[in-house]
Amino acid sequence: MSQIVHTYLSENGKLSCQNAMQMAQEYALPLAEVGAIAQTEAIRISDCLLGQFGSLKEGEFDEAVWQQLVERAGSRERITCADAMAIAQQVGFDTVRGTLLAGRMEVTHCALGCFGQRRKTKLYLKTKSWIENRDEELVLSKGKIDILERIDALGSIAKAAEAMGMSYKKAWNHIKTLQENLDDEILITRKGSGRDSGTRLTPIAREFITHYRQMQERIETYADAQFKQLFLTARSRKDTQNR
Repeated sequence: MSQIVHTYLSENGKLSCQNAMQMAQEYALPLAEVGAIAQTEAIRISDCLLGQFGSLKEGEFDEAVWQQLVERAGSRERITCADAMAIAQQVGFDTVRGTLLAGRMEVTHCALGCFGQRRKTKLYLKTKSWIENRDEELVLSKGKIDILERIDALGSIAKAAEAMGMSYKKAWNHIKTLQENLDDEILITRKGSGRDSGTRLTPIAREFITHYRQMQERIETYADAQFKQLFLTARSRKDTQNR
């Protein structure tokens, strides 16, 4: 096999990810074995099909593909090479490359062994936003939004508190703080045992949730762009020059 792998090399003496996959399929070999052969022969892998290195064309971000990636990975931050490959073989590598890179989802455990839990020193940006009143008291945050949505889904403050592992008193205090500072009714409670009974959010509460989500998304988009420009661009250029 050490001689065969040389027949799949490109003009620059490297083994492209695509050719490695082709060799694995034609000889019924695990990709890891092809990667091991390349490593033994001191052959570098080039042009990762998932866009982690190389210069292959990127497709546009695709929301439906993004949802598939997140569901398969169980995370918005990272996905294994095997899982991303499985989706790419169905929808196309260009689209998956573009979606992974635009969504800043890291690919781990390369099937060819190029990287494991790769780039352990990679930097990540985490942003948190909240709204305070004039006394610098917390009024609205992701935690409070989560409580509101749980109450609306479960129809009960007590059930929502239990689901989130907090006391009823603490949950109610969150609601009380919101109502006092937002100067609007947050909850509607209907007694009885029918379908419409229980505690639900008012339209204004749902509006607050929508506006908070939009605000947080815009902040993250701007912050990610600044973070990439200020912290990652120089490192990416250095990595490209070293390949």
